[in-house]
Amino acid sequence: MSELKFVNERPKSLHSLVLLEDGETMCCASEEHPLIFVYSRGATTKLYGHTDGGVMALRTKGNLLASGGGDGVVKVWNVLEEQCVRSFHLYQHPVSALQWIGDLQIISGDERGVLVIWSLEDDSPTVLRGHNTRINHIEVISAAMIVTVDASGHAVLWKGDANVALEEKGRDISAVCHLKGVAGLGDGILIVFAIEQNLVLYASDGTRLRGQHVQFPIGRDNKWGISHLKPVGDCQLLIAIDQFACDTNIEDDMIICASYDSKEGFVQDFGFSGTNTEEVDSIGQITSLDVSSDESSILAGCEKKNLFHLTTTAQAFTQESSTIGPFNGTITAVSFIHDGIACVTNRGELFIRTTEGDQDILFPKRIIQEETV
Repeated sequence: MSELKFVNERPKSLHSLVLLEDGETMCCASEEHPLIFVYSRGATTKLYGHTDGGVMALRTKGNLLASGGGDGVVKVWNVLEEQCVRSFHLYQHPVSALQWIGDLQIISGDERGVLVIWSLEDDSPTVLRGHNTRINHIEVISAAMIVTVDASGHAVLWKGDANVALEEKGRDISAVCHLKGVAGLGDGILIVFAIEQNLVLYASDGTRLRGQHVQFPIGRDNKWGISHLKPVGDCQLLIAIDQFACDTNIEDDMIICASYDSKEGFVQDFGFSGTNTEEVDSIGQITSLDVSSDESSILAGCEKKNLFHLTTTAQAFTQESSTIGPFNGTITAVSFIHDGIACVTNRGELFIRTTEGDQDILFPKRIIQEETV
């Protein structure tokens, strides 16, 4: 038999940070603890519900929060009322990824590759079977078009009742995104995978666009890779490049803005190198990336405990302020908030930087865990 016990222990690490539609209510969670922390206007509340393992994924829709736990349960929360409004039980293994589909559906994947579409209106889940291992990425293009990627590098395009295998097993897919309104494609949808040191492109009918790739102006050896992709502007893409070396004289771009060309693929417009600031010797791996709602600013959180706040112009990145940090630990997630920026670290802290001042939040010790008695 199991019961919930209170223990005096803070989350040793935070891995997720999401924002409600009010722009100031932040939800944080750890992959090591079953608790969700909510911070707003100087007050901290806690959402109790998951009972085993950690909270593996968080996604918001308006003022609703969806969470996937190590207990295999998907929950939906009314955060402002501090209530769990739905709990979905089907998985026997931890939830590894989830996304909203519109306002009333959620798609989730677990450690064994089982995908489920849940409806907030009924209790009849739809199970999708096309993977055999951990789901790493879910990209919702529309209610009728979804891309999923597992840990083996197998990617599937789901279109209604049919599915098309895109990338096969064998190569790690570190990121996936899509662009809309792309000229030269029937419906204007372009699917982009980051695989090793390349971008691999597909049309929405599952056709791979041969020869479409980026020529990265990287001057170092092979110790680099693509970590994040974010679509911005008119058929533009932000590409975050991990830096694995620590030389102080490296000047390669760590964040690239590229535009899509139907003949050449993505072509670099401009880039930013964190080492050019002369404030840090290296930024290491880029661990998190966020874009402001008006797409004019970018946040990049780094392994080396620093945060870069950039603005974009027609031809360049401009650093909004001096390098922010170093923080206490590697930055694991970043977010723009209504009057500033926020990040969480692998040391279990939430850092907020606003026009009104700085706040460093170490969450209360009292949390719950499930114990066998």
